[in-house]
Amino acid sequence: MTAGIVDRDTFTISVESIEGKLTADTKAIMPVHIFGHAAPMARITALAAERNVIVIEDAAQAAGGVCDGQPMGGHGDFSILSFGGDKIIRAGAGGALLTDNDVLAATIAADAQSLPRFSRPPAYALKSLSHRNLCHALVDLLRVDPDLDLSDIFMNAMPLYADLYLQRSPEAPEILDEIARGLETLDENNRLRVDRGRRYQELLSGSDVTVPQCWADSGVLWRFSFLVNDPAKTAAVTQALRDEQIHASNHYWSLADLMYGVKDHPNTAHICPRIVNLWVDGTATPEYVARSCDVIETSLRVRPDHRAGGAGVRSPQL
Repeated sequence: MTAGIVDRDTFTISVESIEGKLTADTKAIMPVHIFGHAAPMARITALAAERNVIVIEDAAQAAGGVCDGQPMGGHGDFSILSFGGDKIIRAGAGGALLTDNDVLAATIAADAQSLPRFSRPPAYALKSLSHRNLCHALVDLLRVDPDLDLSDIFMNAMPLYADLYLQRSPEAPEILDEIARGLETLDENNRLRVDRGRRYQELLSGSDVTVPQCWADSGVLWRFSFLVNDPAKTAAVTQALRDEQIHASNHYWSLADLMYGVKDHPNTAHICPRIVNLWVDGTATPEYVARSCDVIETSLRVRPDHRAGGAGVRSPQL
């Protein structure tokens, strides 16, 4: 597996970096519509066709969006949707693999039948938490020292969690009903999400942050992301939000780094220590959005105190 370089403005894969990494051994390109930001699918599919490489389009965070005049999830030879967690279409867990190729669809359906049946035994929650904590711990170590190579720890541990993912989703009526309701309300759901993103963007316009705007064109937003211009303040901003019971996440890191210890990806090196995500689902009321932005603006005025683990101390002028 070879990682492409992401675009600094969209956080999605750069076509130019793909061109430089394709070899005779390349089997597939996997662009990701991260947070709802559209990857350049028309250019990617054209390049893949020239090189006889398949495209696996990850639209797990972009259901209902549009890219290059087509729905996200409608570009690749295969496309992936997710219905787990707090994704745009929520069914508690699982997802879907999409393809227009009847032969491949039949092959995949047959293979899926060999997977273990979906289940949530008591140990599942503990193992899932272990997986999450491991990833967060490694990212925090890299945030402290980006020169560390933690790839052996990450890759040696990943097989222990395979059973969290490789399961056959049940065709339970309640799950199918949840998916159906999510599809029925998808357009309105995305409209509201984008409206909330625009409000965050408006309220943060004078702050010391960088806000990508590509989601406004795709018409879909899983989470509102922004970059803290001073990376020394990212952890403090995130903690300030959580202290106010506001959802925020910042544990996104270069997979090239986590999986292989590759450090020569300048755009992810810029983005990863700075990124913060905010929620845009139904919890993000106008009051919630305004309070979130107030907390961000206040915490950005705090001078980082590296001796205190980055928690920060207030600047004298405050």
